[in-house]
Amino acid sequence: RLGDEPAAWEACRRGLEAFPKDAELRFRRAGLLWGRGRLAEAAAAYEGLLADPEEAHFTSVNEGIGSHLARHNLAAIRMELGDHAG
Repeated sequence: RLGDEPAAWEACRRGLEAFPKDAELRFRRAGLLWGRGRLAEAAAAYEGLLADPEEAHFTSVNEGIGSHLARHNLAAIRMELGDHAG
């Protein structure tokens, strides 16, 4: 949100090293990929998030990032890719 994309990438990388199944970090990484135009990788990241959800734990994360928000973003990426059957 601060516009410092390199710092965002580094934060995601370090966070995912420590917590590889963290839903918010995976969601944010997918968004960064999408923002760079790496659509196939972003779609795969959202698909991975949906297929392999994080185990429940105490968190303040928006629960939608592991469900409807990820599905919405995945659908938008598929539209950009021309994959309307998705």
